[in-house]
Amino acid sequence: MTPPTLEATADADDILNFARLSGDFNPVHLSPEFSRRTIFGGPVAHGVFLLLTGLDQIATQLGSPVHLTQLRATFHRSVPVGSAFTIRIKSMTESAAAVVIENMNQESAATIKLKFDPSLRGMETVPNLGFACSTPTDLTGAYAGCSGKVGLNLDRDRMWALAPHALVRFSPDQLSIILATTRIIGMHCPGLHSVYCALDLTFAGPGVSDGEIHYKAIRFEEELGSLEVQISNIACKGTLSAFVRPAPVNQPSSVALKSFVSTKQYVGRVALVIGGSRGIGELSAKLLALGGAKVALTFQTGESDAKRVVSDIHSAGGSAFAFHLDAGRIAAQLHLGLGPDFRPTHIYYCATPPVKASRKLDFDANVYENFCRCYVSAMSDLVTEVERLGFIPIRIIAPSSDFMDTPKIGFAEYSKAKAAAEALASQINHANSGVMVRMPRLPRLRTDLTNSFAHTQFGDSVPSVLRLLDDRAP
Repeated sequence: MTPPTLEATADADDILNFARLSGDFNPVHLSPEFSRRTIFGGPVAHGVFLLLTGLDQIATQLGSPVHLTQLRATFHRSVPVGSAFTIRIKSMTESAAAVVIENMNQESAATIKLKFDPSLRGMETVPNLGFACSTPTDLTGAYAGCSGKVGLNLDRDRMWALAPHALVRFSPDQLSIILATTRIIGMHCPGLHSVYCALDLTFAGPGVSDGEIHYKAIRFEEELGSLEVQISNIACKGTLSAFVRPAPVNQPSSVALKSFVSTKQYVGRVALVIGGSRGIGELSAKLLALGGAKVALTFQTGESDAKRVVSDIHSAGGSAFAFHLDAGRIAAQLHLGLGPDFRPTHIYYCATPPVKASRKLDFDANVYENFCRCYVSAMSDLVTEVERLGFIPIRIIAPSSDFMDTPKIGFAEYSKAKAAAEALASQINHANSGVMVRMPRLPRLRTDLTNSFAHTQFGDSVPSVLRLLDDRAP
């Protein structure tokens, strides 16, 4: 009989419950504002959360409790919080099993292999406790040789809510060790900037646990950001593999940018920067304000970042304020955010979803539609709204990409959506309605949304953004 395939969702409440169960409160899993500035672009499920759902699915096929002897798991791709994933038992025998977990794009997110002894029964000695919320360690620059120990707990009620079959069929002591691995990686070593990649655990025969597990970084490759951690206690030995995430990309301060513009370069402009809390939008807002423009900038989830940008502009003597705007709700939110006295002469549309190269060569219509909602539909809504509000004449400047001139493998959906946006801009300009749209093709610039583990060559941000702000540029 073919083992069943289960469809599940990485629900935000389940992810929070898992954090309380495991003790891994890394904000990359829980905070939309923090995680938006990581390579993931938003909160993602813990790798061990996926592993736990895989073990739970295997447990439905077991007739009695078993003792794990070996567990290997590799976490290939992230599963965004709120998205669907599929758990498929690839093989199952009396003493071994393999599971594949796929994300919503049917790409492998995790592979799990385990061996177990059905003749042995595991122990149940760990305390019935969960974990209170805590802050992960930031070990920036001190990953090599980090070491320590963590206690072993298992909140049975939370475990029952998340993976009831696994709780019945696998040893609570062994489950507590598996959960401790994500706490080690996510909270301690590497901690705050971690990406958990793999685990390889070997379990001893049933016996009393010593209630804690020791860890030590045994290899750190700084150039790659890869870290290998050795763990051990009486019942288990193994290695954990992780990467150190690239840090968020910080744009230059207004003070550092003063030499690039004159204080009267943009006097007379009333500039709205949509998506101005980071990246190209942040840099645009700072340069405009330094040049004498009045600036309003928007954010969707990055309120604290937007406040930081406004504060930075004020510290350099500029004029700016920020408000919340969802690019999908421009008609409902734009006028309220701007207020009655702010009438823009220029709008810089810098909103964008994460731009990552696809690993698949076939065209993904869902990815394309997501880009189009931001670059085309929202742009159309923006033009309609500025016409309704009477902000005429007005210039709308939206960055396009030099990928249009030199196509890059893996960016077909992004490039096609930008082409559709350029076609819309041309149509708007030919309508002669008083709205002029310009889409200069910029090189790939280093921002949070383009940041990655790979050593990528980026264009020079400040000259590129100055060209974006130059009304005389094509």
